[in-house]
Amino acid sequence: MEVNGSSRRVTKLLGEDGEIVKPHGGDALTVKTALNAIGYSVSLVTSYLAGLAGWFSGGTPHSELATAYQTLITPTLTLVSYAWGVIFLLEGFFVISQLFRSYQEDPLVRGIGYKYFSACLMQTMWGVTFGFEKMVFASIAMSVLLFFLLWIVKEQWYIVDEQRRMVEQSSMGHAIEKEEATRTANESASRHPLLRLPFSIHAAWIMVSAPWMICVALVAIDVDAKYEMWVSALCEALIFGACIGLLLRNGASAPTYSIPLVCAFNFLSIAWELHAPTVSILAKFDDSTVTLMRNMTASCGASIILICFSRAVIMCILGRCFNKKSVGAEYRACEV
Repeated sequence: MEVNGSSRRVTKLLGEDGEIVKPHGGDALTVKTALNAIGYSVSLVTSYLAGLAGWFSGGTPHSELATAYQTLITPTLTLVSYAWGVIFLLEGFFVISQLFRSYQEDPLVRGIGYKYFSACLMQTMWGVTFGFEKMVFASIAMSVLLFFLLWIVKEQWYIVDEQRRMVEQSSMGHAIEKEEATRTANESASRHPLLRLPFSIHAAWIMVSAPWMICVALVAIDVDAKYEMWVSALCEALIFGACIGLLLRNGASAPTYSIPLVCAFNFLSIAWELHAPTVSILAKFDDSTVTLMRNMTASCGASIILICFSRAVIMCILGRCFNKKSVGAEYRACEV
């Protein structure tokens, strides 16, 4: 198997035999965990002050600003509220858990590095710029936030894939090495809800929110409505394609259900919002455009949910979910 840059980074975290390499830079590790906690706290407080209290927008909460800059792909405000609540709750559990030494030494935590702190800074910057109605800068901040979150998710995928490879290699070697590699993989799998799920959900939500912010910026600078329509349609099509790719991809960390499911609910939320479009939408787009976008997003959402269910059933039938008879199968559960 060819060893690329990501595999080499993973080997530094796991070692050649799959055993977790104990960190030597304890001070650096403490700084990273402290920065993660600080970044999360600042992001949480800023999101509350900006989103609910409207500190940066003269008392106007983000929900009212979103309504003022209505687009073709604006989701329902109820979904937005629940989504951010789940994201901050799960990431709060992660921040607390990574303060403990046993979790700090987990490759999934050490692989995050300073990326989560950078993501928190971008999250904070988005909240402030959106409150001040600097929509172009807000869309840039959200795009950079998406970059850091996808970077985290990708690194964690590499780690899980590398753990599987090490278990399979150790199965042909010494029994102790196999046991240690399998134990490491099983520990990471059992910690998935704390160490991986928060970033998958956050990345998925920003993945669907970034196109929305681009359209908000287009509305803010008063671009012709036809460009907003094409940007909306193109971005939603790309998101749908990415979700199908995640469901059909191979690897120890595949398939991925959390990201497609979040996108599916966002699609359905957009369709629901367009079921009774606002006056501003009807003033910019004709009925055929609104109907087309509503039907497209509803079809995409329903299709993703159906494929997720079908894929999960097929995976279980083929014995790839909790298959105890295969090498390293203890942690080959389908990723949520």
